[in-house]
Amino acid sequence: MSGRRKAIGRKDEESFPEKPGAHRVYLRRLRQRQWALLPLAILVVWIAGYALTLGPERLSGAVIWKALLDHFRPDRGLDSTAQTIVWELRAPRIVLGILVGGALAGSGAVYQALFRNPMADPYIIGVSSGAALGAVLHITLVESLAPQSPFSWLIRLPRPLYAFVLASAVVAIVYRLSLRHGRAHATTLLLTGLAMSSLLSAVLSLLLAFAAGGARLSEAIFWLMGGLQDRPWHDVIGVAPAILFGLTVSLLCARPLNLMLLGEETAQQLGVSPEVIRRGLIGAASLAAAAAVSVSGIIGFVGLIIPHIVRRIWGPDHRVLLPASILCGAGFLVLADSLARTLLSPQEIPVGIITAMTGAPFFLAILSRRRIA
Repeated sequence: MSGRRKAIGRKDEESFPEKPGAHRVYLRRLRQRQWALLPLAILVVWIAGYALTLGPERLSGAVIWKALLDHFRPDRGLDSTAQTIVWELRAPRIVLGILVGGALAGSGAVYQALFRNPMADPYIIGVSSGAALGAVLHITLVESLAPQSPFSWLIRLPRPLYAFVLASAVVAIVYRLSLRHGRAHATTLLLTGLAMSSLLSAVLSLLLAFAAGGARLSEAIFWLMGGLQDRPWHDVIGVAPAILFGLTVSLLCARPLNLMLLGEETAQQLGVSPEVIRRGLIGAASLAAAAAVSVSGIIGFVGLIIPHIVRRIWGPDHRVLLPASILCGAGFLVLADSLARTLLSPQEIPVGIITAMTGAPFFLAILSRRRIA
């Protein structure tokens, strides 16, 4: 009985060191890694501030700072052109990049832990396929409705709403189909998600075939490439609550997630319900990823590569791994988007192309060295 109480008393620790000295060393290193998150957060803020200065028209730091102040104090006065560039064009794009990058990387870290699969990412159970189908459905069919049609009210609904609803519905269907005797196993979820993604990809190809040759086809393909351009503040405000809620729930479940990696039986003995935690984490991660994809399109490799890098630097403890992945994903996507809009300025490159060009070689290098953790 006393041994059980000791185990429960230190159930927060992922490694369960047997020696008290090793236990204290582990806690000290954990605190050091947690403190290292502070400079990482400051770095993300600096990246966001620097990204505000970049673009076809370079702005100095002084102009950026004055624009930030003048937004809350209009009496100070500022050139309307600079005010428009900072607050209407660049600021919402950068904030959205932080939200989307954090959502993709954070949900990717959760999926890799739940499925115990280093290839898992936010799209593994159909999030991307559902969001893509919803957006392309809006582009190819809804926007072609005549104004006098009885279904013309569908045109007034924003495109991200279609993508978000379809992505959420696909996740719910995949989870329902994977249930066996009231429980969903990781392998079954993974295979069901892959099958559903293949089915939705076929439907998506059919929609694109119907739109062949028109302007809607170009618009749909451009959305599928992924991008943050032309996203106003109301798009940012619309997805922020879902992303923040999903990431917050994931962070709160970091300790139970550590215990689940020890095995379901061990987790149950230590007071954790694996099925409840799995449902909560899948729902939270899918909510954040679906909201991100619904407004940004398909941006690949962020949720796949960032957790790998963070795990090698900060270790496997999800109390550090999850927040570090969120911060690194946010900073990485803002940098990638800054490169996308300045590399061939004034022509812009979809940020999904930048993330694929940087992420794919990196991932292939990891595979070739067989060093996936």
